[in-house]
Amino acid sequence: MTTAPGTHEPFGFFQGSPPQAQPPQQQTVPERPGDPRASVLRIDHRKRAPLRVLMGYARPHRLVLFATLMLVLISSGAGLMQPLVAQDVLSSLSDGKDVKGPVILLGALVVAGAGLTGLQSWWQQRTSERVVRRVRQDLVFRLIRLRVPELDRRPPGDLIARVTSDSTLLQNAATEGLIMIANGILSILGAGVLMGVVHLPLLGVTVGVLLTVGLIMGGILPRIRKAVARAQESIGAVGSALDRTLGAARTVKANGAEDRETEVADRAIDGAYKAGLVGARYVALVKILSGVSIQAAFLAVLGVGGALVASGDLETPQLIAFLLYVFYLASPIGSLVAGLGMLQQGLGAVGRIEQIKRMAVEADVDEEPGAVRQQLPPGAAAPRTPTGEPEDRMPRHPASNGTGGTAPPRPPNGHPAGLVHGNGHVHGNGHGPRDEAIHGNPASTMQLQAVGARASGIRRPPTIEFRDVRFAYPGRGTALKGISYTIPGGTQTALVGLSGAGKTTMFALLQRFYDPTAGQIIIDGVDIETMRRAEVRRRIAYVEQDSPVMAGTLEDNLKYSATNASEQDIAEALRVTRLDALISRLPDGLRTEVGNRGVSLSGGERQRLAIARALLRKPEVLLLDEATAQLDARNEQALREAVDQAAQRCTVILIAHRLSTVTHADQIVVMEHGEIRALGSHQELVKADGLYRELAASQMLVGEDGGKAGSAGNAAAPAPPAAPAEPSAPAPEPGRQQQPVQGQPPQGPARRPQSADQPSQPHPARTAAHPQQPPVQEQSTPAASAPPPPPPPPPAQTPAGGGGVRNR
Repeated sequence: MTTAPGTHEPFGFFQGSPPQAQPPQQQTVPERPGDPRASVLRIDHRKRAPLRVLMGYARPHRLVLFATLMLVLISSGAGLMQPLVAQDVLSSLSDGKDVKGPVILLGALVVAGAGLTGLQSWWQQRTSERVVRRVRQDLVFRLIRLRVPELDRRPPGDLIARVTSDSTLLQNAATEGLIMIANGILSILGAGVLMGVVHLPLLGVTVGVLLTVGLIMGGILPRIRKAVARAQESIGAVGSALDRTLGAARTVKANGAEDRETEVADRAIDGAYKAGLVGARYVALVKILSGVSIQAAFLAVLGVGGALVASGDLETPQLIAFLLYVFYLASPIGSLVAGLGMLQQGLGAVGRIEQIKRMAVEADVDEEPGAVRQQLPPGAAAPRTPTGEPEDRMPRHPASNGTGGTAPPRPPNGHPAGLVHGNGHVHGNGHGPRDEAIHGNPASTMQLQAVGARASGIRRPPTIEFRDVRFAYPGRGTALKGISYTIPGGTQTALVGLSGAGKTTMFALLQRFYDPTAGQIIIDGVDIETMRRAEVRRRIAYVEQDSPVMAGTLEDNLKYSATNASEQDIAEALRVTRLDALISRLPDGLRTEVGNRGVSLSGGERQRLAIARALLRKPEVLLLDEATAQLDARNEQALREAVDQAAQRCTVILIAHRLSTVTHADQIVVMEHGEIRALGSHQELVKADGLYRELAASQMLVGEDGGKAGSAGNAAAPAPPAAPAEPSAPAPEPGRQQQPVQGQPPQGPARRPQSADQPSQPHPARTAAHPQQPPVQEQSTPAASAPPPPPPPPPAQTPAGGGGVRNR
């Protein structure tokens, strides 16, 4: 890589392109034979009959199920032959014939039936496990890809119950239940045929009794399905209660809330218990009716058959054989009833599983027919200009000459000079490409980024633009109201404001967790809604506010999104986040287990681990949401320096309530009630925006009257007017004049005091990649040519000369 003379690359993991080991998630799951992943991600809006859905889960295994059913029939046939053989044995004994052959045949039938039953049970259980594995894999595959709005409004415990408990019920119904029903029906039909051969009138008596009881059971079985569905909902509530409690176990214990949380879980468990009892009553009632049907049939056959034997119309061996068939019916009828119970339970679970299939997944938008998709690899040029000319033909900056020079310098204060009005639109002074980029001119934006970037071999950080972005969460009020501003590539932009102002929402929109209600978010001239979500997120690293850590080892977490990261990159990431000292103290080093949700780490260690993980991705855009909130002053300073270095290779956007971490940002966006209140540098906002000045004063960054903390008395008096700057002299850099709070350690690299006629020193992290060059001169205005008046009292008017901010 070619760098400017006198510069160096202290952070090696910012060099080159990001790791290419993170293709879209839809491509990382291995395809298996007969695994139609497209159908897994397709939303099924059809209201299909639950039984048809259940049969669909069994259909891929129909050959094995058919073979299993054949074994069941053969085993049942062996059982059906036993009463006939027994009749032959009794007849032979009455006639004094040899019974050796019939007895051997009867024994063979018993042994063969038992062996076939065992083989059938093995095939059935194996198929059952395969079905539930397939169902769970599909559910997990889909749940992980659900859209964030779906996940936000559904308890995790309930979703987990659908994968575990509901799938087990479906497993039993789709295999064992269906086989038991088929076995029961076929066995009953076979027994009925043979009973008719023995004596047809007695068969009519038996069928009449069984049909009467069957009609009663038919009214009860559907209630089992509803009861099971309610029970499964209650089980999901239990899982949600436990997830809530165990996820905040330390908070529960610290607040002595064990009893209270136990009561909450007990209520959910009681709900599951009561719902389960309702289903159990119906199942018990069905079993009672099943037993009663056999006993009633036996008594009816015994009474009618005894009368026929007494009248000489029926022989005793025939009656005994028929009674054996009646007793034989107990098994297939019991199998049929049990299978119907499993089927009803499975149908109740099918409804909950099918709900997941109707939830929106993130792949849906990407796969819509006719959708416009643009995938830009890291460092790729932005789209062609409106004139049709490729970006590569745009004129280069004179400093680069196309021979590996550096990019043009930033304006002296590191941010665009301009005004921000209450509507959130930036109005600059209209000079230079930088100002045109802020106005949202795509050609100027691309022109600014193109200068020197490709010639130096450095990956060009992307420019991000919000164009009249509006957003409202479902069922809640408006979160963003007409947000419009530009984040130039390779700069640091800070979002500040009171809680609930919409800062994190902007990060969620950038990551495409949600899509704007209206407006556009543009990255390098491309609307992110026309890009695949996986492509957008591949270019962005996001450090969340609570810095979640995955269960596993430190190394697992570091390489979570950069699986091919080299040991050198890992070591560098650990060094700049000051985790190397921690690793050196651990006996297992990087292989140390961090516990569930990183419980073995402190809050600051979790934040530093999350930042190191983000840096290892070598992102084009780095999003930091209160990423230093739990760090001490020393580690915060180290992380600020690391972020400054990251800004040389990517665009950095950070959210902060601790303003000391953002005073050096290129631009600061003040948010209030979902709108941009003001935009500018720290010094400009302190002078011009009341809310920012109040926040800064509350953190002792300035005095109550807007002066620097620690010198409020001097700041209260009007400062002497500064001498007009010469045309050739660099403009002062108000954004770089922040002084440390008196009595506190410096919050950034030390800077020496500057006078009005002395050029400010640029931030060290910036000059490493961008040597100081003459700044762009602004056109003079009448206010600038006249002797400047004394500074106006805050929160007053915009400083003379046009630069600065204005609050609403």
